[in-house]
Order: sequence, then structure tokens, then C-alpha cells
Amino acid sequence: MDEDVSTILMDFINNCKGSSASTAAAAAMPPPSVVDVTPSGSKACKAYRGGGGGDKREGKEVQMERTRREKMTEYYSSIQSIVPNLFPKAPRAKIVEETISYIRQLEGEIKSLESQKNKRTKPNNNIQASAVPSSSSSVNMAMSGESVFFGIRAMSRPGLAVRMMHAFEMCGVDVLAATVACDERKTMMMTVTVRVVGEEGMVVQRLKSEVLRVLSS
Repeated sequence: MDEDVSTILMDFINNCKGSSASTAAAAAMPPPSVVDVTPSGSKACKAYRGGGGGDKREGKEVQMERTRREKMTEYYSSIQSIVPNLFPKAPRAKIVEETISYIRQLEGEIKSLESQKNKRTKPNNNIQASAVPSSSSSVNMAMSGESVFFGIRAMSRPGLAVRMMHAFEMCGVDVLAATVACDERKTMMMTVTVRVVGEEGMVVQRLKSEVLRVLSS
């Protein structure tokens, strides 16, 4: 029976949606009310209602929004460095669209390669092939600057995708995108794109070791 596994939502798309919602909410807020505090009713002196507490809260919200925008800018910069067919000044909506399309393309390539591999290694004895399901696992990597792409294939097990994502987080890297799918043979195919800063060689080796550890556990 076919088993569908939900796609893991990409971090930077989540942040993109959050940023858009925050900006829309800020735009919809009415302007702050003012009150005349001068004895003569002059308009020269106005004060915001709510006192200093409101100013601090607004300042905190502004800082949070600024931090969110800076993080989103980093995400888009990393994505543009690894996704083909993107112009330097491409709109953000185009970047998101091309990123999703690129991930699906990579998934299709993984399936095609695995299909070719299975055809080459398929035994002549059909009874033996159907009685003993394949349990092999594979990990493919590709690097582009600070970005590293992982293509992972393994027999599906409960909680495997969650443990795999936890392994990436424990290595201290930024997960830019992740997808997971399962075919009719209970084979899990997972793609993860991460951003590595610092000693790339050591971090990548640690990532690969952690992925293999999770697959063998």
C-alpha cells in the first residue's frame, strides 16, 4: 500500500511567510492616537497615549522585524548561490518558485538514478527478488560555496526523518530546505540543503558521519 510522507516545510519559506504576515499586520494597524496636553489647546505639544511602556514595546517589535528581515536576506543570498536559472536581482517570489522547482528536479534525478541502479542489480531470480526486499542505504553530497546538498535514501522506519533532521541541527548548521518522500516499496528519499559557515571540511565530514550513524542505528 502506498505511503505518503508529508513534505518538511522549508525554513526560509516559513520565515518568508512570517515576514509577509508581520508586514501586512503592521500596515493594517491604525496610526497612534495623540492627546492635547497644553493648557491653551495649542497643537505645538502632543504626546502618545500609553506612556513609555508603549514606546518600549514598539521598539522591541521594530527590532524583531529588523532581525527577521536580516535573516531572510541571508537565506535568499544562500539560495541564489545554489539554485540555477536565477538572475542576480530576481524577485523573491521568483526565488521561492525556482527553489521549489529545483528541489523537485533533484528528487526526480534521485529517483531516476535509483531506478537505473535497481535495474542493473536486479537478480535474475524473480522469486528471490520479491522475497528479499532491498534494505540498502545511500548518501550523496554536493557542495557549492557555503551550501551543501544531501541526497539520502534508506528503508523507511518510524521517526527516521525526525532523527535525521535532529542530527543536522546538532551539527550547528542552518537547514535551508528539506523534503522527504516514500515510494510504494517503503523506501524513503530525503533531500536536505544546509548552509555551512567556518571550517567547511570538518563540518561536512561531521555531517556525513552523523547521517550515516542515524541510518545505521
